[in-house]
Order: sequence, then C-alpha cells, then structure tokens
Amino acid sequence: MMEKTAEQIGTAAAKAREVAVGVQKQCQDMLTAIDEYFEVLDEEQLRYRDERPASTEAIVGPNLRGVRSVTAAVPATLSVPSAQRQVSRRKVWHLKLPEAPRRAVRLSRRPDREVCVSNGLKEFLYQLEGIGRGHLLDLGAARQTTITLFIERGFKVYTEDLVVTWKNFLDAEEKQWRELPPGTAGLEMTPAARVERFLETALQYPPETFDAVLLWDLLDYLDGDLVSRLVARITSLVRDGGVAFAIFHERKPEAFHRYRVVGAQNLEPIPASCPFTPQRVFQNREISDLFPGFRSSRTFVGRDQLRESLFIK
Repeated sequence: MMEKTAEQIGTAAAKAREVAVGVQKQCQDMLTAIDEYFEVLDEEQLRYRDERPASTEAIVGPNLRGVRSVTAAVPATLSVPSAQRQVSRRKVWHLKLPEAPRRAVRLSRRPDREVCVSNGLKEFLYQLEGIGRGHLLDLGAARQTTITLFIERGFKVYTEDLVVTWKNFLDAEEKQWRELPPGTAGLEMTPAARVERFLETALQYPPETFDAVLLWDLLDYLDGDLVSRLVARITSLVRDGGVAFAIFHERKPEAFHRYRVVGAQNLEPIPASCPFTPQRVFQNREISDLFPGFRSSRTFVGRDQLRESLFIK
C-alpha cells in the first residue's frame, strides 16, 4: 500500500514539474514577443527623430517598458518633493519557478542586426562564477534575453534605465523652474546642485547590495558632474569581489545604441533614440581615475571603436 502511494506521489510530482517547466517556457516566449514589440517601437521613434523637420523640437517618448510586468515586482514610487518626483523607474526581475535543466538563452533577433563577440562579457561572466544567488543591477533598458541569462545563473536582476531617469529628472526641474511665480526664489540650478538632488532619489539601494553592475556606455553620454558622482555611488553599492562592466567609445559615436546579451559572449547593439548627445571620449587614464574604489581592471578592445572595461572591487 505504501509503495503504491509513494509511486502515485512520484507520478504527481513529475507531472507538476512538467507543468512548471511548461509555464516557464511560456513566460519566456511571452517576454521575447513583448521585447521584440518594444524594439519595433524604439525603431519607429528613432526613424521619427531622423525624419522630422529640422525646426521641430525633439520629442522623447515615455518609457513604455514600464508595462512589462509579467515577471516584475515594481516597488511603489518614492515619495519625494515635486521637483524630484520624476525618478525611479526601477524593476526587479526574479522568476520563481522550480529549476529546470539549464539551456542556452534563446536567441531572438532581427536578421538585419549584427551580433558582436564580446570578450568583456565573457570575462564578466567568468568573474561571477561561483557566486550563486547574487544580485545584478542593469542600468540600461530591460531586455528579456539579458534578464533570462542572469536569472538562469541564479541572479536576482534589478533594472533602472538611467538615461530615462536622468532625462525625466531634468524635465521635472525645468518645468518647476518655469512655473515659479515672479520674484520667488527657486532651486539652485548649478550642475553640481542638480546632481546632488538627482542622487537623493535615484539608485536608492543599501550599500554593498550588488555583486555585478552593467553600466554599458552610459558614461559617454552623461554630464561630467554626474559621471564622477554616479561612479562613486555605484562603487558604494558593489560588494567586495563584485564587478562592473562598462563600454567606452574610442571616438564620438554617430548613433546611440542599447545593448542586450544574447549568449555567454555575445552582445547585440540595438539602435535607439537618446535625449543626450555624446559628451566626451574618455582616455584610458581618465577611465582608470574614474574607478579608484576598484582594486583592478581589465580592458578589451572590440570592433567599431569600442573598449569594454571590467572593474573588480
């Protein structure tokens, strides 16, 4: 009798596991389809920017990716003064399903896009081996394949689109400044003061939260006053032994790209609109000076005048 009951339990457990794996695959397929849909929106927005008349003011669309909540738990908006209420579009991605056998990340891309070999990404993943259930912060736009790759390696993935967050912050402050009654003392609008207010609401995590950070090429596009303070904040958020991955251009790029991971050593650059122009080209010495809190660094020279840098704390 007990043998029969044990057999029934085993059969039921096997069926439940099969159903869970099927649900996981459906979720991943759904996220892939949603990701491709938003890529089309990115391209349409980019084409509009390129085709609009020269006298037309640039329009930056909303961060529509906020609706992608299939596997996301989105914390409530921070309560901050109205001058700063634009900020954090933070998402946490953690698919809590029974573990399935590890498989290669599904590569779903448009045939007209080039996938680049990334030695920096390969080394980044190597540095993260053995961490187990770690925490990763992605400061670019959320991409399904990137999220999936790190979730399957046991990471809890946080995404905070820093370009969008910074632009929304500047827009909110500009609006408040314009709406001030005549003769009213407003906020201090120096670059340093703006950066200070921005960091009071953005990247609000406890110290040493993350084992890994994906910076992409954002530092090439952000204001100089923000860059140094931003790197200092990231340094405080990374645990000892943690690693940050950044990309630097060897000359000012002609177009802005988002990046997504499509394999253990492959990146896909995705053309996208950006409210900011490239601010500078960092020299190697300047890059090293930006990350004094990290004990070592490695740089890989890739195609298209890109330098991939790893910083290990």
